[in-house]
Amino acid sequence: MHVSASTLQSTLVRALSLPNGNVLVGTESDQRPPSGQVTRLVIRALTPNCTLDARFGDHGVDVVDLPATSDHGYSTVNGWAADGNGVVLAGATATNGYVMRLAANGSVDVRFGTHGVATLVTPRPSSFGSQVDKVAVASTGQIIVGADDGNAHCCVSTYVARLDPSGMLDRSFGSGGWSQTLATGALLQQVVVRSDGSVLAVLSGIDTGGGTEYVYELNPQGSVVSSFTDDFGRALSDLDVDGPSLRLTEGGYFDDEMVPLADGSIELVGTGAPNGAGTEPMYMMAVRLTSDGNLDPSYGIDGLTSMPEVDGGGVAALLMPDGDTVFVDEPWIAPQTPLYGSNGTLRLTFLRPSGSLDTSNAGNGVAVVPAPNLLAGTIPAYSSGQSAAAATGDDIVVVVATTVGIDVLGFRG
Repeated sequence: MHVSASTLQSTLVRALSLPNGNVLVGTESDQRPPSGQVTRLVIRALTPNCTLDARFGDHGVDVVDLPATSDHGYSTVNGWAADGNGVVLAGATATNGYVMRLAANGSVDVRFGTHGVATLVTPRPSSFGSQVDKVAVASTGQIIVGADDGNAHCCVSTYVARLDPSGMLDRSFGSGGWSQTLATGALLQQVVVRSDGSVLAVLSGIDTGGGTEYVYELNPQGSVVSSFTDDFGRALSDLDVDGPSLRLTEGGYFDDEMVPLADGSIELVGTGAPNGAGTEPMYMMAVRLTSDGNLDPSYGIDGLTSMPEVDGGGVAALLMPDGDTVFVDEPWIAPQTPLYGSNGTLRLTFLRPSGSLDTSNAGNGVAVVPAPNLLAGTIPAYSSGQSAAAATGDDIVVVVATTVGIDVLGFRG
């Protein structure tokens, strides 16, 4: 499926699986709109056979006006999560974070927050304003958001907040609804809420030439579970030996993914360069932690599996019905540093629950396909935020912004 896009080079894309089997594809410009206009998110609802679902929006397409600000309405969506067959959006304007909820038909729930928008300000925002980065929805309808104070990378402080289903801060969580994570100078990558109400937050600390991964567990009251942090710290030390370590973001600003499993364990997948960006080929690494933060020795080698020479930025880690995790590696062109970037291909890696390659998929466990409509070696037609992936049953949908529009690719799992 191909959708034309006139603002291709500034188009952000995202994909989200819904319980009814549909996949939502969102596209949004990352450029400031003209004066007097607001930023808009365009969402297409695709059925499992990749046709538009006419029950959603206007014949399958919905246009959502994002919260306006004083600087020409510029705002962005940083994360979204399924809320039944509807969706919760979370993002930032020029000054504050916000959360919105859409019904199953794509309409904005005006009963949520104030006229459909819950505005969020972190306890100690910087002069750049608060930002909401990620969102998750609990089975109770409570909404978990990960946010930061808008500070520079070196000094940014991150928080987790909980909202009730109506969009109000749940002041029984943390301190007045907010819980501050312990790492400073770390960007929040993902939040996951578990069935017992506890929350996991993944942060990546950006150091000079590299980064370090942090995972925190918050109990249902919003307090950091120190035993989990201590266990994870020991796991990190155990892996900090010659060869790949748990520094998933080593060498650059790459999205890491966390997959929560039914037994409470966690799988983390990311990409990095052992000695810094641009110096050598990238590698992919996956690690599995038990529910208490220890390495799972039954996974890979002592809890770790690694795959060399991937393309750079990770799009998604998808948990499939057969228990496999599929890592979708994002195409990225960097002709000035040939070792650090993509040759213009999409790469899907299938990992068994044991952490080994599932060779029953794609022949050898890795599917490599040409990226469509890519101007290889010239302009970075794809980059972080311009591709996304979601699962629908046994199938995988990958969405990419190309030089001529938006392509939706379907893969049989």
